Amino acid sequence: MPDDLPPLPPLPPLPGLLAEVAEVLGPWEAQRLAALWPQCGRRSWRRMAYIPGTRLNPESRLVQILGPDKAARMCEEFGNMILELPVNAAGLTAFRRREVIRRAQRGHSPERIAADTGLSREGVRGILAWWRAQRPSGRK
Repeated sequence: MPDDLPPLPPLPPLPGLLAEVAEVLGPWEAQRLAALWPQCGRRSWRRMAYIPGTRLNPESRLVQILGPDKAARMCEEFGNMILELPVNAAGLTAFRRREVIRRAQRGHSPERIAADTGLSREGVRGILAWWRAQRPSGRK
């Protein structure tokens, strides 16, 4: 992708517990955790994350989503707790846009991005078209 494309979209303010998690991880990583953590049962808005106390399994979902260093920081701050991560609709949209753009910048195809993010191919193409349309005027 060319370097003259616009910067990634900003993240809206985080609600409740995500703001507390953002103090430990940063806002994008907090939103990433909430967006990628699977829903609990049939309720699409419910995401229950158990944060272990001391022993962190390298194969755990927490490590897969955040990486070992940030997962360890979560264990230090929220160890032995079950967190009900709120689904921030505006933040989820911004996160998905950012994730699609980031993967496109790395050269991934829209089909692969769709498979990795759970979006449709048309959705991925729409985000990429929106992003390309954000170019500053006068640049081609």
